[in-house]
Amino acid sequence: MANTIQIMNYAAPYPGNFMRSVRALESELGKSGASCLLLFPKGAQRLEWIERLQREGSKIFFGAGSILQDARLLASLISRYRIGILHSHFASAKMHLAIRLARLACPQVASVVHMHNHERARSSLKNAFKRTIVDADLYVGVSEHVCTDLIAKGYSPQKCLLVPNAVDFSRLDSSRPAGAVRSGGKKVLMFGFDFERKGVDIALEALSRYDPHHEMTLMIVLAANFEEVKARIEKLFQRVPEWVRLLPPNEDIASYYRMADVFISPSREEGLPYALIEAAYCGLRLVASDIGGQAALGIPNLIYFRSQDPRGLYEALQAATAEGQDARSIEEARDYVVSRFRLEKWVHDIVGIYARLSSGGGAWRRAPVVSSAR
Repeated sequence: MANTIQIMNYAAPYPGNFMRSVRALESELGKSGASCLLLFPKGAQRLEWIERLQREGSKIFFGAGSILQDARLLASLISRYRIGILHSHFASAKMHLAIRLARLACPQVASVVHMHNHERARSSLKNAFKRTIVDADLYVGVSEHVCTDLIAKGYSPQKCLLVPNAVDFSRLDSSRPAGAVRSGGKKVLMFGFDFERKGVDIALEALSRYDPHHEMTLMIVLAANFEEVKARIEKLFQRVPEWVRLLPPNEDIASYYRMADVFISPSREEGLPYALIEAAYCGLRLVASDIGGQAALGIPNLIYFRSQDPRGLYEALQAATAEGQDARSIEEARDYVVSRFRLEKWVHDIVGIYARLSSGGGAWRRAPVVSSAR
């Protein structure tokens, strides 16, 4: 098995499902004697959870944010650790260029680009230029919708593979109290790490306009954008309304899910959202915009509404919180996500891709070469 570098433009305040997946992959590769190096952006150096990974023995390095410096770092790591595969996640344009330069210096190294979201809208010419510069051996899409979108934008079908995101369900099996919430009414939970993309504005409009008596409390989980979102809400309402509660990031995310009655994802764009899967596992009723990355999940009893439609969101919320939702439908959704998004299946599929790249065997075919867990 080839040694790898996971190149990650990732500096979240807590590791979350993404890093749990990477750590599980690191562990599995270690069993076969392969090295798995973790390369983070410079800004991640002082994160407590990354310092903990270093203490636990992970081989961790940090980029400089300079194309030439990062290309030299990658080339030196490739030589020192006999790296065979560079696997990038959430990569910026600078990171892609550094990887390309390192591969020019070390042409024996394969490149895998993990597509966690859809390709950002560009002109056909800019898309073609990016594909030429990146020139990866494989593009791994986190959902069928992401793979289809890549091919529609000109990526080679032979290079696009499907590996659905995975969830470490064990992290959701225990939780601590997360604090008081306004008593009475229904509790509606969402994530607001990106104000527009996650549809925070749509949720605020839905509840401010169509829930005049404020029978629902909107709980928004934020990250580094906490003050920015707070300021935007204050600009809209002159203050943060009583029916809105802003929550800080929390590694014990199950505690937030268990505060709520329903989880909403009014996003304008998603690859494959972890949160809907987690919320289904935790027994919440689910409401989501009908964009492809969410509709493709196929979670039973999930209520969809037309994207960017505040009234549609409110009507879906009314349906989701109506009396009579039986325990059987909640259990059906939980069983579904557990069967399809297991962490072990994700690791197995990624290791299979590495093995195939390392052996150089055969031509790749269009997804579902790697399919969702069964």
